[in-house]
Amino acid sequence: MKPLAERLAGRELISRGDLTLAFRARDSVLDRLVFVKCLTPALAADAEIRARFEREAKAVARLDHPNLVRIYEYGEDPAEGLYMLLEWLEGETLTQRIARGERFGGQAFHGLALQLLRGLNALHGVGILHRDLKPDNILVRADGNFKITDFSLAALRDAPKLTHHEAIVGTPAYMSPEQAAGGTPDERSDLFSLGAVLWEAATGENPFVARTVLETLRNVREHNPDYYHPAIQALPEEARELLHHLLEKNPEQRPSSARAALTFIGEHIAEPKPRRRMTGRDGLYLAAALLVLGIWAVLVLWQPWKRPTQSTGTVSTPPSSQPLSANQTLPKDTAVSQLMPAADTPHLAASKTSMPIEKSYELRAPSTLSDSGAALDTVELSLTVEPWAHVFFNGVQLGTTPLLVPLRLPAGMRELQLRNPAFPPITVPVDLLNAVEHKSVRLADYAALVRVTVEPWGEIYVDGEHTGTAPLAQPLWVSPGRHSLRITHPQLPPLQQDISTAAGETLTVEINLKAARAFVKGPTR
Repeated sequence: MKPLAERLAGRELISRGDLTLAFRARDSVLDRLVFVKCLTPALAADAEIRARFEREAKAVARLDHPNLVRIYEYGEDPAEGLYMLLEWLEGETLTQRIARGERFGGQAFHGLALQLLRGLNALHGVGILHRDLKPDNILVRADGNFKITDFSLAALRDAPKLTHHEAIVGTPAYMSPEQAAGGTPDERSDLFSLGAVLWEAATGENPFVARTVLETLRNVREHNPDYYHPAIQALPEEARELLHHLLEKNPEQRPSSARAALTFIGEHIAEPKPRRRMTGRDGLYLAAALLVLGIWAVLVLWQPWKRPTQSTGTVSTPPSSQPLSANQTLPKDTAVSQLMPAADTPHLAASKTSMPIEKSYELRAPSTLSDSGAALDTVELSLTVEPWAHVFFNGVQLGTTPLLVPLRLPAGMRELQLRNPAFPPITVPVDLLNAVEHKSVRLADYAALVRVTVEPWGEIYVDGEHTGTAPLAQPLWVSPGRHSLRITHPQLPPLQQDISTAAGETLTVEINLKAARAFVKGPTR
């Protein structure tokens, strides 16, 4: 077969992210439009990332379900690197349908729920969680069928070396409560996200979105939707019951699987075939094996095994000097002051899209004050972060706020890296002078808020990366500095607008694609 680079023509860049480069092209071999995802070269060089890519590609390539975007092939190309070829679908996203005023009630709601649950059931059946189900990731075909997208590389986001990108993956207004609290998602987390999607499809409103990310996450964890909403009351009883169960805060009270959720709307998918029952001949074989095992055990127990002599002294085992990865859990009694860079650790340059620098560490015994009381070696830091963040120091993840215990850090001027998927990566300096210190951080003080409105609607790209479809469920948080906004629409010319932001400020950007005009208002504090 031809190399991938020679097969593809008419490329059109769709998105450029930290994980993949995605574009549309025509495949001359398949003679059709395809959606291409290529793993970035930096990640493709990592053995663990390559293994995850291949494992997940094999799993999704086996899927051929009418409610999931198909994977045609995957492989490695000398020019393109590791890649996947996916089905290219013409149509709209569910977000666009809702933004145009379409509401799903009665049979339309039933059809949407049925197809999405069937798609999730197939996805979960090969061990893949979506982790970011939302209207933007649901395509509506011209024939009225729905297809779930953006699941093909979900497992890569859990790779230890990628935890800084999306340690908790998801869009705040569609997260499950356990994801919003920093917990580990499972199939029931995808079902909660589906409940939020179905609610929005019926009412036109997300049940949890608020003015700020903090309020949105709090609503996800604590707020129950208004089931007296007229659009919800107009739904059939089984549809209302399905929503109640999908949107339970406690995952134990949700359906255990998409298959179980389907029963609420009258769909029954057969369980996998049970294993063959044991026959009489199987019982004889088992009895013979147990008899042989019993004779062997008796012989072993009667052997005069020589026991090792016991030493009278104790030998302390030196701490491990193996490298610690960014998400490795430290022993409970290990202080961060024990983590000192090894002498032979190389120094690497970091870029905006690079992974946190991984260093080799060796454990050293902690010390506090010297006998003379002159030198303060470590400091106990109590850290609070609004709304929340994963905390890194020197590339090592120390935990997720709210922290159960204070951090023990080397004294002096230090830098903490805070990561929350709704915000850009944030570095916070901390001056550790006293034995006990406290630091409070509002992530909003270190980022800029950009409110974008688009008439009539459009796909929004920030610095070349797709961030969603207007109207957005919530404003964008960006790092201070200059950024490029690009708005596209299938029937209108694209429009680009450069903006400049400062920490703690809010910009309002109003885009009118029909008039080819952009208006920037701000900044405000």
